[in-house]
Amino acid sequence: MPRRSGSLVHAAAHAFGAACLLFSLAASATGLVVIAHPESGLVNLSRSQVIQYYTGRAKSAPGGEPVAMIDVEPARVRFYQALLGRDVAEIDAYWARLKFSGQTLPPMLVLTDEAALERVARQRNAIAYINEDKVDKRVRVVLKLDQ
Repeated sequence: MPRRSGSLVHAAAHAFGAACLLFSLAASATGLVVIAHPESGLVNLSRSQVIQYYTGRAKSAPGGEPVAMIDVEPARVRFYQALLGRDVAEIDAYWARLKFSGQTLPPMLVLTDEAALERVARQRNAIAYINEDKVDKRVRVVLKLDQ
């Protein structure tokens, strides 16, 4: 029995959906990098240094200038999993304890890689993490995270 045109449309829709899923997975597989302002004193950071900053244990650059950390919403889950092996709920609870005790404030949260790029480009003492394919000349990569 020959296929009806409705079946072809259905098959095409499934193929399109599968292609979109593959594209989405490929995009999310892009590596994360930690970025800083090109004129900051932060050049090559070790994984340990980034952990120190993003857990509030270190607050200033080697020259003494305070470091402002920026969290980027779309990549938060991947970043904290790659950096600390922790999920975001654990990180949020950790920062809530520090904030409540008056020790320090959590990183500023932005909603896009572009917002993080703009902030780091404007604020010499800021660091953020973004997808590697979004890096441009306004910032410097100081650490590449392995996924």
